[in-house]
Amino acid sequence: MQDIQSSYLSDADNCFFVADTEVNGRSECMGMVAVTGKTEAGSGQRYGELFRMIVSSASRRTGLGTRLAQTAVDFCKERGFSKVVLETSSTQTSAVALYNKMGFTLTHTHTTTESPHWVTSLTRVIILRMEKTL
Repeated sequence: MQDIQSSYLSDADNCFFVADTEVNGRSECMGMVAVTGKTEAGSGQRYGELFRMIVSSASRRTGLGTRLAQTAVDFCKERGFSKVVLETSSTQTSAVALYNKMGFTLTHTHTTTESPHWVTSLTRVIILRMEKTL
């Protein structure tokens, strides 16, 4: 996030989308999503990984999340990717519902995070890996 230009915009298979609006004469970020292109080891298939998806609390339940996610999926289709993958946590029930509605399916679960193991154990957070075939 410190250098969006070099992290997401210097490679044609990566992108960073921002939804903003003007409020009281100034621009405000209402949501964002990132995509990075990956190559699957073994098969060599190219796919997109969707992450950094966030919608401001003021814009939730307005369809913005669906539009951002669909924009990311459309980008992946344009790049010729075979699928879109993402990871989210079990506590993000609205996000999981959105991804299910969009045709993503659960492919794997795990508890490995950057947080200490005791945190995920205590909070009972499960990481859900989901994908959508294009």
